[in-house]
Amino acid sequence: LAMLTSSTALWALTVQVTFLPVHLELMAVPATAIGALLSLRALTAVLIRPWMPRMVAVLGGRERTVVLTLLAMSPGERGAALGVRLSGNRFAQLTAPVALAVVAERAGLPWFFALHGALVLAAALVLHALVRRRPG
Repeated sequence: LAMLTSSTALWALTVQVTFLPVHLELMAVPATAIGALLSLRALTAVLIRPWMPRMVAVLGGRERTVVLTLLAMSPGERGAALGVRLSGNRFAQLTAPVALAVVAERAGLPWFFALHGALVLAAALVLHALVRRRPG
C-alpha cells in the first residue's frame, strides 16, 4: 500500500511541477505567474503539516485518509513502510520524467493530463479495495 500510494503521488507531483508549467506556458501564462503558483503549492504543503493529525481524525482514520489524499495528491505513510516508500519514490523519480514525457509527446498535453488523471483514479480505487480487504 505504501509503495502504491507513494509512487502514484510522486508521479502526479511530477506531472504537476513538470508538465503543467509547460502547458501553462503554451497558454501564454507568464513565467512569473507559473513560478508564483508553484511557490504557493509548496508553501501550502509546509503550512498544512501541523494540522495533519486533526485532518486524519476528521477523515476517519489513516487508511481512509490515504485513499482520499491520494486523490488530492498529498498522501503520506510512517513507520516500517518508510524504506519501501523511499525505494518507490526513488524509482518513480527515476522513471517518471522520461515515461511521462514519452506519453505527453505522443498523446498531446490535453490527452496526457486526462490519461494521467484516469491513472491516479485507478490507483486510488485499487488502494481503496486493498484497504477494505485488510482485516481489522
